[in-house]
Amino acid sequence: MKKAFLLFLICLCPFFLFGCVKEKEVEINSNSYQLLRLSYGQNNSFYYLFPVNSSAFSDVQIDSTLLVAYRFFLKGNVGVLRDAYSLEVENIENATVSEVQYYSNHDAVGFELKFTTLDAFHEFFGNGASLEPYKTSGLFLSKAYYQTSFPFSKTSADAFRAISTNALNLFYETFNIDVQKQDYLSQTFDNSTFTYAIISNSKTLRSENFFEDDGLYFNIFEKTYDQILNGEKIEYFLQTVNRGWWYLTALCVTIGVVAVLLIAMKKREKNRGKI
Repeated sequence: MKKAFLLFLICLCPFFLFGCVKEKEVEINSNSYQLLRLSYGQNNSFYYLFPVNSSAFSDVQIDSTLLVAYRFFLKGNVGVLRDAYSLEVENIENATVSEVQYYSNHDAVGFELKFTTLDAFHEFFGNGASLEPYKTSGLFLSKAYYQTSFPFSKTSADAFRAISTNALNLFYETFNIDVQKQDYLSQTFDNSTFTYAIISNSKTLRSENFFEDDGLYFNIFEKTYDQILNGEKIEYFLQTVNRGWWYLTALCVTIGVVAVLLIAMKKREKNRGKI
């Protein structure tokens, strides 16, 4: 009886372990132009962030007061992009654009484009063509794999880099920055990557870089400028639970264990009758 009960517990272990998500610390490259999408119910916020690279300014011993001045120049240039978005959403109800600000947790300057209803989101971006998965797999956990274009194209990547370059040039000219320091800072920004992060309270969307942090689920896609030029796509999959198979398996396991117990009991009764 004890062995049969142990077998029953072992069979049920996969059901208890199912759905566990490994937590790890969120890591997003600070030297990166970032598009962060935060989805929570009907609310969708898009953060457009431009790297400040405070550590690079510190490396060449540029005073913190001058760093604040650079952030001011960067805010002004990012503000042009922010105003363009503001004009696009001014006639869309439930859509707003925040003021440009410095996000210390990302060491970046940017703004938020926010939609409080799905209708507003679709009115701005369009419904889009529905993607068909190029591959499916899984029995208990069904996975549908998709490939799509990276949100940063060559045109948008060049535009984002130009905003930082304009801010840097204005900073160099205003404060007569040493040429060697200019070269170091410019090289740092030339090496900036591009990051698209999807953050939500749902763990259905998965990618290679998927993880949980503080109750939110992250999928982070990062590419270099050259990878964008090559048109490299991003890949993700949607994971759903085939509850029917889980319930059927649980039922079969339960029936099997009960059958084993009944057979064991009958054998024991026969053995007792022979004594």
